[in-house]
Amino acid sequence: DNVEFWRGLPGPAIAVVRTARNRILRSLPPVSQGRGRKRKYGEVAPKPADWLSEKEGWTTTAVPMRGRTIQMRYQVHGPYLRERVPDRPLWLIVVGGAAWMAGKRDPRRARRLPAFYLVSSPAPLSQAPALAALPLPVELILTWLWQRWELEVAHREMKSAFGIGDKQCWNQRSAVVAVQWSVWVYAVLLLAAYRTWGWFDGPAVPTRWWPGAQRWSFNTLWRAYRTEIWQLADSHPVWYASGDDWPKIDDWLRTLPNAITAFQ
Repeated sequence: DNVEFWRGLPGPAIAVVRTARNRILRSLPPVSQGRGRKRKYGEVAPKPADWLSEKEGWTTTAVPMRGRTIQMRYQVHGPYLRERVPDRPLWLIVVGGAAWMAGKRDPRRARRLPAFYLVSSPAPLSQAPALAALPLPVELILTWLWQRWELEVAHREMKSAFGIGDKQCWNQRSAVVAVQWSVWVYAVLLLAAYRTWGWFDGPAVPTRWWPGAQRWSFNTLWRAYRTEIWQLADSHPVWYASGDDWPKIDDWLRTLPNAITAFQ
């Protein structure tokens, strides 16, 4: 949420942007009467975090997300104007925090912090009737907002588990193409998993003490690929007897954990 973003946003576009808890917003300017310079802003509105102390005005909705529902409390206020952007009406969505007990064996208190979002309106200030409500249903906006956390998880998987953050390229073009290629491969692997398993029906977890998670993860997908690749003939060269050659024994011991983890 910065001035340059709002100024560069095309007029008909609808953007949902996370904003600061102390963002200064102003109400729409009053209708000018008589001669003189027209006002660009109205009175200063409460800061986004100030609405958290209000006991009234909260609405609870269930947001569907991969076969389960997320309970979210929210308030909608506006339209407002951001400082230095007097021609872009914005709506404020305040999403309240939540706290719950997570874990079965060792319950712990989990929490979700409140968040604040600004939603742009495609209608200009001159069209007052079009500014009477959000440009999209609030339930739809909250559903897409929750997708942000799914993207954060995907980013972590790509950088930590898939190795996108470990690319070492010295050429400017290869530094970009290598990352693009890796992200494309990551997307193809996930698409194949969705077409094979759907949302939940992943491969069985071969353990007696853990029945597996409700949703398959990237680690589950990676383990399944290793299991399948290990059965291919091209992957058999690492599956040979050690013999008496100690350098080969060392290589064999290094590749053995890869085969073991494929079946865990």
